[in-house]
Amino acid sequence: MTVRLAALAALAVAGCSGDSGAPTLPSPSAPALLAVEAPNVGIQLVTPAGRPVALVRLPSSLHGGNTPAWSPDGRTLAFTADTDAPTAGPLLPPTDVYTASAAGGRLRRVTTGRNALYPAWSPDGRWIAYTAISLVDGRRAGAIWLVRPDGTDTRPLTAAHADVFDLAGPFDPASGRIAFTRCVRAVTLRNGMVPDTCSVWTMTADGGDARRLATESEQPSWSPDGRRIVFASARDHATRIRTGEDEQSWIRQIYVMNADGSGQRRLAVSKTDDQRPDWAPGGAVIAYETRRADTRRTTVSLADADGSCRGTLAPPRAQRDDGYHAPAWRPGGIAAPLVC
Repeated sequence: MTVRLAALAALAVAGCSGDSGAPTLPSPSAPALLAVEAPNVGIQLVTPAGRPVALVRLPSSLHGGNTPAWSPDGRTLAFTADTDAPTAGPLLPPTDVYTASAAGGRLRRVTTGRNALYPAWSPDGRWIAYTAISLVDGRRAGAIWLVRPDGTDTRPLTAAHADVFDLAGPFDPASGRIAFTRCVRAVTLRNGMVPDTCSVWTMTADGGDARRLATESEQPSWSPDGRRIVFASARDHATRIRTGEDEQSWIRQIYVMNADGSGQRRLAVSKTDDQRPDWAPGGAVIAYETRRADTRRTTVSLADADGSCRGTLAPPRAQRDDGYHAPAWRPGGIAAPLVC
């Protein structure tokens, strides 16, 4: 299906205000924009129509540009990257959180433990949440930590427990609650299937009042008004997809629920493995990563918030084998509803 985009409302982003730490309101000067992970290239900035407009390149010593996340003012991207450096640490390859200007410029290394994943900015831009992988009783664990964007003042939000992995997720700009994924180490079944042991949770910004909202679910993202959460789930057991040499899992589908966990519904039926959804400013469109079960090629798809219209962004021919991953909407630019 060919998808045409209606005219884009142009709302951009400005810098942070002085002592309050609250981002200033967007000004109408830039269109909606997506940051996508482009393996072996960097972080590609594309329009909702799929047109590449800029590329955040990494130095040759770094690999990744994984799971990009925009600062609230839309000027800076946080992401993870790894090096070829040898390590005896709990995470291979050794990965840290970095930030870079979306316009190009200085690259800053935020964490130094070589064990960091999934960065997410606080609404005031003063903190970055991330997952730190460690060893507990000789077994891996993942806990959520906070760090200042300059790399100082690290502090834990959740405790590390062996075989439990708390994967950092976004803050609700309205309430400040954090939506995150909690997984327990899965044991592959005799038939090669890997069971889904992940759940979607929320907690306050200080790590309190943790609530489990959805089982067999992961990768939550808030709606702009904080009233709903979009997430990925394999609960339907629709189609198998290979995840390793002898391992398989069920494909994930995109779901939406209310912020309290009620009203869970599938956005649309798909034969692809759909994950990493991100709700666009304005609330009309959701972007997510799509992987075909047969070719395993990955790209980014868009869907109206009610699932009624969908379309796919095609990477440039040179990038089609590696594809697009982990879409993230820039704050401010409002994506108009799709027109099918």
